[in-house]
Amino acid sequence: MANTYQQGYSYVLSSTSTPAAGEYYLNNTTWTSATELKLNNVPFLQFATNGDVVGSSDVDFDSYYGSMGVGSVVFATFSGSSYSWDVTDVTEGTNIVTLDITNLTGPSGTVTVGARPVSFYIQPSGPPANIANDANNRVTTATGTAGELNAESNLVFDGSTLTVTGTINATTKNFDIPHPTKEEMRLRYSVLEGPEIGVYIRGKITGTNIIELPDYWTELVHEDSITVQLTSINSPCVHHVISTNISKVEIGCECGEIDAYYNIYAERKDVDKLEVEYTKND
Repeated sequence: MANTYQQGYSYVLSSTSTPAAGEYYLNNTTWTSATELKLNNVPFLQFATNGDVVGSSDVDFDSYYGSMGVGSVVFATFSGSSYSWDVTDVTEGTNIVTLDITNLTGPSGTVTVGARPVSFYIQPSGPPANIANDANNRVTTATGTAGELNAESNLVFDGSTLTVTGTINATTKNFDIPHPTKEEMRLRYSVLEGPEIGVYIRGKITGTNIIELPDYWTELVHEDSITVQLTSINSPCVHHVISTNISKVEIGCECGEIDAYYNIYAERKDVDKLEVEYTKND
């Protein structure tokens, strides 16, 4: 687990100096040139900008930093700027830890001498995580075992498309895109919900009384779940369904000339039926 402590350290520059309680030591006056950092952790004094001690902690060094070692990363936050170094070596003494550091990330600048608040954060090293079933673009999930991750074969993200082989449960499901006609706006639609896993087709029928259904519906939907809605065009002529099967819908109309919009719905059979109500523990 990552460890953190915060102190307002006094700056010490002499290479022979050993930081006293509440002090830290960098072997260079500029952050970017430092290669060694020493911290004195007992007591964990906290300093105000005027040098007054405003708090302390009796956290034990060994238990707090026991897992720290080569490969750790040390972070510092000072006067609104953030820095980090890789730790290449660690030497522990009485109340003192000496870190050999390299690869600074952060802005250059002079380290301020005096009692100024500096926050140090240590991310301990550890063995790399073992990823089971690893493959390109698979999303990794926790397994409940430290250092063990699983790359999910049913969950793939290539940077723009997330592919899920299975079920997505969500409180809402939206699409959100740049507005097609208003430059300063975005457009968000939400998914229509229902108590089944359904599919639909829609269209317009004119001059024929047969609506051909997709050929793949034979293996996709329950034939007895097919329903049809018809809306006449240009006149109040009543259109009606004569018959339906897995491949087509036959319709008729009272005025003799078919001209209508249609919506046809069906329930999928290639997956389990949706369990609409279930107990909380299921």
